[in-house]
Amino acid sequence: MRVVGLDHHLQNRRDVIARYPGDIVVMHGFSTLDSAKPGDPGKLIATTREMAEFLTGRNPKVEIHLTATWSRADQTYVATGRWYGQPIAAMARDVRAGYDKA
Repeated sequence: MRVVGLDHHLQNRRDVIARYPGDIVVMHGFSTLDSAKPGDPGKLIATTREMAEFLTGRNPKVEIHLTATWSRADQTYVATGRWYGQPIAAMARDVRAGYDKA
């Protein structure tokens, strides 16, 4: 299974998403905010904006909800993880802050 963020759906699934102009949309991005730059909310902010514009273009009355992802053990307890050496709550705070900005 390949895990992807909103950027993947915008680049590769826009046609599928366009078929279903929903009234309520719940979405979230990649669990580290950016797969290439963990902890950096820039891509999440940009792709959330782009997806919201796309969705409201299909249905101006759509309700969009963005839900933050969870902390990951491989990012906090493994030496190669972005939040290694910090409490797991540190990742949760950073991820939440990124979602709040988005």
